[in-house]
Amino acid sequence: MTIPIQFFDVGDSLHQDERGFVFFPFQGLAATLPREEMCASCHLISIAPGQVRGQHQHPQKTEWLYIFHGRGRLFWRLPGQERQEKLLTNNRFLVVIAPGIPHALRNEGTEPLYLLAWRAAGEGDDSEVDTVLEPVV
Repeated sequence: MTIPIQFFDVGDSLHQDERGFVFFPFQGLAATLPREEMCASCHLISIAPGQVRGQHQHPQKTEWLYIFHGRGRLFWRLPGQERQEKLLTNNRFLVVIAPGIPHALRNEGTEPLYLLAWRAAGEGDDSEVDTVLEPVV
């Protein structure tokens, strides 16, 4: 059975010093995830303070989110359950969202929130709808 939402601490693969940080998200995942699931769509997203992005689900694709600047509250809803949420306040977590799980992210800070997002390849049929609107917040 697929786990609907997972939070991975990336501390071991996050390299930080006085200049900033660097994180190679695909290096650490190669040991735990099939290569064909690594990346079909990779995009950089910004969310203005107080704004929400998402409000959708991906019926056939797993999605990975990595917040690298700012703080955000992730909302999701499992089938037949109440909405759940988790505050993400630093660059230590990689979030993995299973197919079919509605989700949204709200910027809880006073400056822009920046994240890297990507969806898995090799899942579903390319002719299928990739993103379906579904309010969570």
